[in-house]
Formats: sequence, structure tokens, C-alpha cells
Amino acid sequence: MAYQYGENVFLKVSPMNGVMRFGKKGKPSPRYIGPFKTLDYVVPIAYKLDLPPNLSSVHPIFHVYVLNRYHGDSDYIINRDPIVLDEYLQYEKEQITINDRDACKLRTKGLSP
Repeated sequence: MAYQYGENVFLKVSPMNGVMRFGKKGKPSPRYIGPFKTLDYVVPIAYKLDLPPNLSSVHPIFHVYVLNRYHGDSDYIINRDPIVLDEYLQYEKEQITINDRDACKLRTKGLSP
């Protein structure tokens, strides 16, 4: 993989049990953090990243193996409707109807969801 100057990349992190790294702790630990801009390549397989101040204790040079290309495509972004809160910090629930039901087939049994 080759990255250009200023290109955005994700940084792969490996979670460890009970250890808080990169500001996240718990079960849904992140696999990738970022995106970060590439500043320069040190050798063709290692790149220097522009890390934020909260990651100043992390060395800024990373191997291509732990980088993943960032796609700025809008298909990756999940848009959620904003929740309107009143003065008591409560919101109104909306009912959702399920229009279609499908039966599952499990070897010899037919199960309905």
C-alpha cells in the first residue's frame, strides 16, 4: 500500500483486556481509530501521522500493516434523526410497525419470529 501526502488513514489498534488505550475502555473496543493525515513516509512501508495532542505519548511513525485507507464516501456515514427533548429532558416515543414477517426454517422445524 502506498499513501500520498495529506491522505487520511485509519490506525489499527489491538485491544487488551482491562487496559485503557487510546481513550476507550470496555467491551465494544475500537478496531480502528482516526482518521489521521499522513505527513511523510519514512521508508516506503512506514508513514508518519499527524496525531492529536491527546495521543502525544504515542510514537507517530507506523508500519503500513496497521494503516487502513479512509474513504470519505457518504455511504459509510449513518445519519440519525435528532431527538427533540423538552424542558424536563424527556422525549416522545414513536410507534414503529413491522409490515413483513418471515418464517425461519431449521432443519425439520418451521419457526416464526
